[in-house]
Amino acid sequence: MHRLCALVLCFSGLFTVLKAQDFRIELSDTAIKTGPSSYIVKVGDTVTIPCHIENLKKANVIWQYSKSRIPETLTVGIFNYRKDLRIRVIVNSSEEKEQSWDLEIRRVRLDDEGYYLCKVMAEPESLKRAVYLRVEADLDLSMANRVVNSNDNVILTCNSSLVVDESSPLPHRSVPFLKWFKDNDRLIDGMAKINLSMSNFKIEHYHRPFIASRLIINKFSEQNVGEYKCMFRNQTVSKHVDIKNAVSRRIFEFGNGANVQSLSKLGFCSIIAGILLLILQD
Repeated sequence: MHRLCALVLCFSGLFTVLKAQDFRIELSDTAIKTGPSSYIVKVGDTVTIPCHIENLKKANVIWQYSKSRIPETLTVGIFNYRKDLRIRVIVNSSEEKEQSWDLEIRRVRLDDEGYYLCKVMAEPESLKRAVYLRVEADLDLSMANRVVNSNDNVILTCNSSLVVDESSPLPHRSVPFLKWFKDNDRLIDGMAKINLSMSNFKIEHYHRPFIASRLIINKFSEQNVGEYKCMFRNQTVSKHVDIKNAVSRRIFEFGNGANVQSLSKLGFCSIIAGILLLILQD
């Protein structure tokens, strides 16, 4: 209990110092250097968001995260206020008039997406720079069938680099899921009225530990031929699925159509030309 009280007093003292001292610093010649306003990072990667400050003096630097209107404080100085071990501030003051207070995030998750604010606390108002971090996932679409024949059961599998955050409490745990489309029409399992383009399918979602989904099409037919897409947010991967017999039949129909006579004549002429060439060479 005494340690808890001491910790509370420590935090109170920290913010008292910030309010009493750092906010009184005037930063007329202090500036945060501009840079990219957004970054794209893959799930699981490490990202460093830069914040380069000229003439910082003794002002305090904080990093905040915002997904809504109320920002959340991540760091105060080099102190990790959020207690997230994936996050740290990298300070470099090698240059005399410029310091870097970069924010590093390791093992990036989906819920890290949002605005990050680097703030220099002073008066009359703080200096700040906002950067938007967009988080994307790797997607891969594969098909179990090497060749699709009529009435085959076709299995399409969409794998991702998304992982469910098992550390979050179950009621608040966010589980991302993948969406399926055929020729831009959304496929929803068990909702026949919405699936206007086809109905002989089912969808299975699972994670072990990565999020994945399977589209199983029963007795594949001409109605099922088309472009299949797996989608997460604005990312998509696609694959065109056709019937082998249908492709062969189209080639056969072309060969037995109006062009067959001209093709036969062309082949006959090629043979005669080859024979004449051999005679001339002898």
